[in-house]
Amino acid sequence: MTGYRYTPSDRIEQLRALERSLTELIPVAEAAPATINLAPQYRDALEKARVLIGGSFNQEDLSNLSRSIPDAFHRHKDWMPPLELSAEVHWQQPDWFKHLDAKLLPVLDIAVKLREIGYY
Repeated sequence: MTGYRYTPSDRIEQLRALERSLTELIPVAEAAPATINLAPQYRDALEKARVLIGGSFNQEDLSNLSRSIPDAFHRHKDWMPPLELSAEVHWQQPDWFKHLDAKLLPVLDIAVKLREIGYY
């Protein structure tokens, strides 16, 4: 079985997808209690992505960018998202978390791809 190595064109598309996703995440991160302190790191990552899109880069640059993007939560095998008691007296994920996670997960997914050389 042969693998696929990402091409420079693939990488530019991944960086553009990261740029779009970070642009959507930043205002949400600035408004969410769990990520307000992470918003500057997301803004820095956005600026780095834009620099890489406009210039040359190597795998180390992509990996460094990827590692500079933090997750707001320490997700491990026993991790549970935050819960709050609703008016109907049952536990549910708060709206701020659902909105934040919907914007954060695409950023984290793209960041992982930037560290990968390709796939099988």
